[in-house]
Amino acid sequence: MTFKQIFKGLDSAESERRMEVAVRMNILWDKLQKCDDKAKQKRISKQIDMIRRQETSWLKEAAFFLY
Repeated sequence: MTFKQIFKGLDSAESERRMEVAVRMNILWDKLQKCDDKAKQKRISKQIDMIRRQETSWLKEAAFFLY
């Protein structure tokens, strides 16, 4: 699936929201990779999991572009 196909048929507000979610996931992932504190890693992982649960319907299709 291409990036264009994932966002096809969506209004601009929903596309913008999804892009913000993708950016947020990338930022959290980068923080997780650089962090050495186990407690902080756990908090970041929980945030990533929460976003993934809320946005699971379209994240499955967009996962290729996030990492």
